[in-house]
Amino acid sequence: LRAKLEVINAGFKALGAEEVHYPVEARIMAAMLVQGTFDQLNTVFNNSLKHMQGLRDTVTAADKKLKKVQAGAGAAMADTALVNLLEKGGNIVDLFEGSANLLQELLNGLKKKQFAGAGFVIVDDGNRLHLGAYCGPDAIAAGLQAGKLIQELGPLAGGKGGGKPDQARGAAPQRDKATELLAAAKKKLG
Repeated sequence: LRAKLEVINAGFKALGAEEVHYPVEARIMAAMLVQGTFDQLNTVFNNSLKHMQGLRDTVTAADKKLKKVQAGAGAAMADTALVNLLEKGGNIVDLFEGSANLLQELLNGLKKKQFAGAGFVIVDDGNRLHLGAYCGPDAIAAGLQAGKLIQELGPLAGGKGGGKPDQARGAAPQRDKATELLAAAKKKLG
């Protein structure tokens, strides 16, 4: 639980959010085993169980809070990115660094703005590539389908995925292939 809390706090720190802390329990169980009475040992054991439950509850709440903070950061980043991408005109192909939430926010943003063209976005979260494809009415009329784009391009980075003709997602483990994948998407959506 402590290790998980450290990972969560690293996420908060990366986003500039306040970290979550929980006090460390005093380690007196070993001394109680040697010198303590049964009642003292029972009290220490029960207090240890309460402490562990409190730590578990804190980790669970911190994890939920981190996901909300990441979603908010992803939404803000997606809004800014979409303004710039839509101003350029034409189909959208781009690579971002961020959490998987960013991918969903980008796809939702394209749909919300009723983007008529096609978009292929890659989000590198530091562990894998998250792939998203969007096809508006003009792109679909031109024969493009989001699900097929993911199925065709994803394997270039060892990935897979799929979805509907208008929106699809996937993931790929080979992060070193991101630029190759980006180039192939640009060529496809030119």
